[in-house]
Amino acid sequence: MDEMLFENKAIRLGYQVVRKNDIRTLETKLGTLIYQRRYYRSEAKGYHYLVDDILSIRFSKE
Repeated sequence: MDEMLFENKAIRLGYQVVRKNDIRTLETKLGTLIYQRRYYRSEAKGYHYLVDDILSIRFSKE
């Protein structure tokens, strides 16, 4: 999904890649999930991990 967003600029209109291969860690009831994401920036909306936003993955600041 991350690759699809990167390749299709029409979907991520207004967002530019800031970094790629950021390591993200998600703790679940079944264990720890470690994955990579691209980090995007939009002048109007700020910085986002777009795939995480689309999938409604939220992280606490702890």
